[in-house]
Amino acid sequence: MAESILPSVPVEKYLELGDWSLRPAGEWTPKPTSTWTLLRVASGTGYLQGPAGVLEFSSGDAACLAGELAGGVRVSQLGPMRIQSFSIATELLAGLLTPAERYYLDGAARQGRSALRYFPAAHGLAQEFARVAEARDSTNPLLFRCRLLQLFVGIFAKDLDEQICPTPKTVLAAERFRQIIFEIPEAGLRNCSLADLARNCRCSKRHFSRLFRNFFGVSIRQKQRDLRLERAKLLLQESDAKVIQVALESGYQHLSLFNAMFKKHFGMTPTEWRRQHPRETKRLQRSAQGKIEPEGGVKSSV
Repeated sequence: MAESILPSVPVEKYLELGDWSLRPAGEWTPKPTSTWTLLRVASGTGYLQGPAGVLEFSSGDAACLAGELAGGVRVSQLGPMRIQSFSIATELLAGLLTPAERYYLDGAARQGRSALRYFPAAHGLAQEFARVAEARDSTNPLLFRCRLLQLFVGIFAKDLDEQICPTPKTVLAAERFRQIIFEIPEAGLRNCSLADLARNCRCSKRHFSRLFRNFFGVSIRQKQRDLRLERAKLLLQESDAKVIQVALESGYQHLSLFNAMFKKHFGMTPTEWRRQHPRETKRLQRSAQGKIEPEGGVKSSV
């Protein structure tokens, strides 16, 4: 299996299945920028290290962990190990996740032991992961990414179902509020006015604001501002649009206000942020070819 040639500046990718060949006694940890990482052992034996202790991690086993703090893998000294992994960043799923779903997933990622979930080779999820990985080369790339996302969602589906209360014919505003935040996508919340949200909840704007703060811990105005700035950050990195166009697309009508809010939130102006976070294609063009070796192993191409 040949080693891949990567740019000298690592590029974080999501919903892309990577293969890692690890040397005996080597170690592997997910990138700290990833919200969640799913991995499986393609071959070999090692140990899954997490907040709750150490588990044997053998061929066919799978795990889901949140960032580098939730755990990592240590390879047995008896032989090499090959693992497959992909990352999920909830901030990139704004058009898919509802605010409540993202709030739950981000909260679970900070919950110590629950931020690492282990699935032995006989578990249904581990077996499905193996089937999806095996069919990678014969699957349409978009469909393959959807299947990776489906694997991730399957881990939390039951927990998310328990968060949603069925809506009876006569409900209180608090129950209607929970129904709304579990149905509206983040992109919808970003652009929806407080008046419209309160009207759908059949309560006053003041009461809706109170319900929102009690659930999320921040005001709806702050949440919408954060979502708009996250949208702007992605547009700055992934497009060549002018800053004024990014501001308008993100919901800001005045460039000066956008620049001020962006700098307050991220510590730098939009132009400075774009300069420090160039598009992937530009980084590939500027970077000299080099090999990136994670600690204890090398990334392999398939």
